[in-house]
Amino acid sequence: MTTPNGSAKRRPPYGANPSLGASGNRARAEILSAARELFGEAGYHGVTVDQIAQRAGRSGPAVYQYFENKEEIFRIFVDELGAELIAHAKTAGAVVGPDGFDALRRFIGGLSALFQKHRVTAIEWPSAEAADQQLLTPAEAFLHRFAEEVRPRLGLSTVATGHDTLRSVPMAMLSIVQWAEYTRAARSPELTPQRLNDSLARLFYGVITHAGHTDNLAVAARDHSKGGPGILLSNPGSPMAGLRRPVTLRNRPTVERILHAATQVFARKGYAGSNIQQIAEQAQVGKPSVYTYWTDREALFSTLAGRASVALQRVLSHDVAAEVLSSGEGGSQWLDEWIDLVVQHGAVLHIWTHETALDGTALGALAEQMTAFVTDRLTALVPGPQPEGHNPVPVLLWALLVEFPYTMSVQLPELERAELRELLQHMIHFGLPAIREETAV
Repeated sequence: MTTPNGSAKRRPPYGANPSLGASGNRARAEILSAARELFGEAGYHGVTVDQIAQRAGRSGPAVYQYFENKEEIFRIFVDELGAELIAHAKTAGAVVGPDGFDALRRFIGGLSALFQKHRVTAIEWPSAEAADQQLLTPAEAFLHRFAEEVRPRLGLSTVATGHDTLRSVPMAMLSIVQWAEYTRAARSPELTPQRLNDSLARLFYGVITHAGHTDNLAVAARDHSKGGPGILLSNPGSPMAGLRRPVTLRNRPTVERILHAATQVFARKGYAGSNIQQIAEQAQVGKPSVYTYWTDREALFSTLAGRASVALQRVLSHDVAAEVLSSGEGGSQWLDEWIDLVVQHGAVLHIWTHETALDGTALGALAEQMTAFVTDRLTALVPGPQPEGHNPVPVLLWALLVEFPYTMSVQLPELERAELRELLQHMIHFGLPAIREETAV
């Protein structure tokens, strides 16, 4: 049975339940705790009910006494996260006014803390939805309710119009704050959450307070000085990396079909949660067909990583600041090209940053080199000198220009392409200049 919002009807996951008794309540809590740990270690798709039972010190049938399946367990976690997001949304305060920035900084700090607390659920939410469409309704409902609660409190429009880009700011805030925190924890743990949250608050403060001046992005065009050559790639990757035989006109359709399927599987399940069997099934070919061209999963991912590397070098080889900051059309052409790249290669970029399975491997070395190259080039979009100490800008830029468009285009497609592009324009032209006003934390 389901409730009106699509969630499964169930007993409360925590607290005393007279119908279960002390032993039953303890068993239920232990199963949930074990599931949360395993989802964090292996991902939603990499965990079975039997593994949850074993971690909880129980049998598989014992789990089914309390939960219908793995999906119901995860729905409980989704409901917990969603309920806390809605409660936090109601604490947002007006940005305009003498205390507006401090209120926004507190709100973003609280949002970041929520994502730290519910890290496993927030990361696995999109992939779990792809496997179980029953999760889609409550998940989307929470996202939209959050946006509805936040808009009037921040002074944003509550009316859906094609001309009000700022009405999408709450969605952007959820995604960017989440992935900025996770990128910080994964790749820049020396950067304090407080300093990152301060920069995030300034980013959104700049966007929101320029609401009355955004009809023409040309007003935001500004002078910029191009720096030196930046990071030079010692091993820039190859689109043919990983392949065990050359691509010909005859075999190209099969190779492309398998690569497309691999991208879809990696996007849903991540690198650690994927295997050749899943990729073959997605491509509707036999496993021998995959092994004809690649020796293993690592080799197949090498091909995708090589292609992503080549695409990144092509898009970032120009003077990004000139194309985006000083163009009369606000960088629309470059942003369209960039969004296309993120949609096509976002799964690789996401895995580069957030999966530890590649650490210490040749693929991991390429990932480190390319993420440094990307953030080095994108830093040209932020005016002024680099801040002293641990720099929040690379983390913020990765969340803004990689994770946010990837999430909104592929994982949880909630924004139309034009709306996403316009919102990114506002973030770049009005938000990024504001983060240079930060003080040392």
